[in-house]
Amino acid sequence: MKFTLTQFFKSQFTTLPESSTFLPDLSGRVVIVTGSNVGLGFECAKALSHRNPSRLILAVRNVEAGETAAREIVKANPPGAGVKTIPEVWKLDLGDLASVKAFGERAEKELDRLDIVVSNAGISTDVFKLTVDDFESTYQVNNISNSLLSVLLLPLLLRTADKPLPGSQSNFKPHLAVVASEMHHHISGKLPGYKEDASEVGKHFTEKERFRSFERYPESKAINVLNVQTLAKLAGDKVIVNSINPGFCHSELTRNSTGIIVYVIALMKALIARTTEAGSRNLSWAATQDMPSGSYVEDCHVSEPSDLLLSPEGQAAGQKIWDEMKSIWASRLGVKVDGVF
Repeated sequence: MKFTLTQFFKSQFTTLPESSTFLPDLSGRVVIVTGSNVGLGFECAKALSHRNPSRLILAVRNVEAGETAAREIVKANPPGAGVKTIPEVWKLDLGDLASVKAFGERAEKELDRLDIVVSNAGISTDVFKLTVDDFESTYQVNNISNSLLSVLLLPLLLRTADKPLPGSQSNFKPHLAVVASEMHHHISGKLPGYKEDASEVGKHFTEKERFRSFERYPESKAINVLNVQTLAKLAGDKVIVNSINPGFCHSELTRNSTGIIVYVIALMKALIARTTEAGSRNLSWAATQDMPSGSYVEDCHVSEPSDLLLSPEGQAAGQKIWDEMKSIWASRLGVKVDGVF
């Protein structure tokens, strides 16, 4: 689908349904929301908490901030609604592959089921910076670690699909919802692996010379959409995997931006941004509603990603990127995707 400026403004001013009108009873279910101490993740976790999941895990880099968020979520529960959910705070640093692996191992050890994962954590920065693993920070946080977490949690989601269904909903499938962005429409065609040899893909993850500040975030969101399509194929029909465009919202996403872009974003937010709570409704909707696996969600309905990502060239680039990430997970952590599912 081609995404025009008219569509962008129309989407921004579309009134989304209140979460209370579509969220199901989550009694007996286990939910993980990453990046849930602030912004979209916090608002999504708060809305899901109102539906009384048995466990709600806030996966955050800053545990102290997560504990504060957990207390705020409890305070926000509707009085007299019988909500018993007490959020748990688990450490997750997507800038550190070892932290992601440790989180996955903890989930395997401590959780007997996993019904919903909202993979929301991400960054946007216009400064080149390497992580402790020597990858460019945007690519590692938004893609390499984000998809690694999905790979580590997907087996538990699949096992949950075979368990008896708790609560009142009789046909609920486990969901893995990954936050992307409409910004994926605005890449220049230089997506890693696009019309280039597979051996070049890894260089995009590490080399400063390939860093283009205004394109790195859109590229990372395009990779999110492509990776979701691959994860959906791996998951089969037992788990619903999707990517989400929350729209342009008031959030903490651009806190690492510098220079004039800070003022441009501030002006745009003042004029057209959705509230954080309104944007989070897309996350809550994608994490709980029935739809074809691999879907791209925006404005609380299933839409289509960009024509580039649907093209043979885009799909080929996505496969090269996925193969490169599989190689990284295997060589750095011993995590092998083939045969896991």
